[in-house]
Amino acid sequence: MDNQQTQETVAYLNQYAQNHIQQKLKVEENLAYGSTSRQHLDIIYPEKLSISKLPVVFIVHGGAWVAVNKEGTLPYAKLIADHGFMVVNVEYTLVPQAAFPQQIIELNQVVQFVLQQQKYPIDPDKIFFSGDSAGANIVSTYVAALNSQSLRQNIRFNPALQAKQVRGLILHSGVYDIKTLYHRSAKAGKIVGWGAQSVLAQYSGEKRPSDARLDEMSAYPWLNQNYPLFI
Repeated sequence: MDNQQTQETVAYLNQYAQNHIQQKLKVEENLAYGSTSRQHLDIIYPEKLSISKLPVVFIVHGGAWVAVNKEGTLPYAKLIADHGFMVVNVEYTLVPQAAFPQQIIELNQVVQFVLQQQKYPIDPDKIFFSGDSAGANIVSTYVAALNSQSLRQNIRFNPALQAKQVRGLILHSGVYDIKTLYHRSAKAGKIVGWGAQSVLAQYSGEKRPSDARLDEMSAYPWLNQNYPLFI
């Protein structure tokens, strides 16, 4: 999707949100959770609270790890907040400026930043994560790390919350087995295969990523089939 198409899509989503949101929302945009230009987030929640503590949804945008920003998911965040949630709309550092696991670490910074803010009506035992495309990969791998000591050790990850605090995931068109995608993309045609493998290699931080590294970037290898958060 080119820049014009992206702008048109965001404009449509903004109009849709304006037409369908039923209540007044508090919207705080571009709060810094870190020191770099992309380490910002938005916080959205109902102005009039029906309960004292709200469940929290962290939203992570897509863009194949290399493009797009949180502006495209802000209308979606507002629509969710309209249903009685506090929503955190997350921006993260893109490839090639940063490689895995930096995006996982940044999402963890976001969680820590938000949970430390006493002014927000947060229920810390009702946390959800949402993402599309690359965002779905990031949030699913993040939650996999919460549930896998081996993965946490491999990527030197110190989580800001416990797995039991996470009540569910909302995932759209995500990649949960990057190893399979990487190897199969070589058969997808010269140009498509080269493009996919190039992006995944840059995301991995390795020129020719090992299978072990590709597994670390994926939720699938680390989750029990009976894990209740995945549907």
